[in-house]
Amino acid sequence: MNLPKHTSDNCENGKCQIQEALALLQKLSLFRDTPLDILKLYAYLSKKHEFKKGTLIIQQGKLCQQMYLIIKGQVSIYEEYNGINYKLQQLEDDGLNYFGELSLLTSIDSFFSAWAETDVILLSITREAFQKVMERYPDMYSKAIEKIITLRIARSTDQTRRLIEKTSPHVWHDSDSKLKK
Repeated sequence: MNLPKHTSDNCENGKCQIQEALALLQKLSLFRDTPLDILKLYAYLSKKHEFKKGTLIIQQGKLCQQMYLIIKGQVSIYEEYNGINYKLQQLEDDGLNYFGELSLLTSIDSFFSAWAETDVILLSITREAFQKVMERYPDMYSKAIEKIITLRIARSTDQTRRLIEKTSPHVWHDSDSKLKK
């Protein structure tokens, strides 16, 4: 595997970006059961990004090639439906939040948009980096896929429950259903 060269340019105030990335990844639920050797590679291949308040990070309907971990700031997740943007979730730096994780598994057009609500600092792992690491550790690939999908389903369930809490319940009557016994 060809890995990029990191130099002292990646160190700020004596603390290397790789070490900072590794510390963050070790805390992230997505990588909780990932061996240290693999986490070190992800940290090495990760990149830090800064976005100003109001900047579009991911656009719904456009190809997404990386996942992001929020280091600092707030990111809002929106879905456009019938020409209206609906805020699904606000992610903050206090909960080790991330988004775009499905892009690690496949080339996918994003089903949401992500906007910087404040100035944000993000750590990204690209699909290409993820695939390179998984090629080196093929026995971990199915575990990584299972973890990503399980956590994505949990996030979708959580978003759905929050949306349900904002809607009025509907009491079903026999006339509402064509599925009569």
